[in-house]
Amino acid sequence: MTRAMRPKLLLRIAAFFILFVAIGHTIGNCTRKAITDARQQEIFKKMADYRFDFNGSMRSWDNFYDGMSLDVSLTLVIFTVLLWLISGSANKYPVFCTSLLWAILACFIGFTIIGFLYFFIVPATCTLIASLLVTVVIFQLRKLSPINSVL
Repeated sequence: MTRAMRPKLLLRIAAFFILFVAIGHTIGNCTRKAITDARQQEIFKKMADYRFDFNGSMRSWDNFYDGMSLDVSLTLVIFTVLLWLISGSANKYPVFCTSLLWAILACFIGFTIIGFLYFFIVPATCTLIASLLVTVVIFQLRKLSPINSVL
């Protein structure tokens, strides 16, 4: 592995970790009601049955849960695509790609903290690993930058 390939490879590994979280999150949302616990089933039913007017639309808490969950799945897939695209341009445009990676890193750190606080260890660990990989790439790209600085 050459030094020039390293940022590309690390970002693509990070992309796979984020894609793994996206797939798991989507499967989890699609199968969340396939449970046998009577109390959980009752909660899901109450969330779906209670509908209220929300800015002119009749919605339930279950609608909000589904919608936000699908938003997160879409966001994770888009982050996967962005990491893949940035990985192909990182060596040629290190300053610009580093600027993009800082914003992505901020989001991944947020995902990691929220994952450990409110969810479970697998997605939190995956986003932590992706955060660490992106951090390494940011510092590698600083060395490649012609002005040796980051925007």
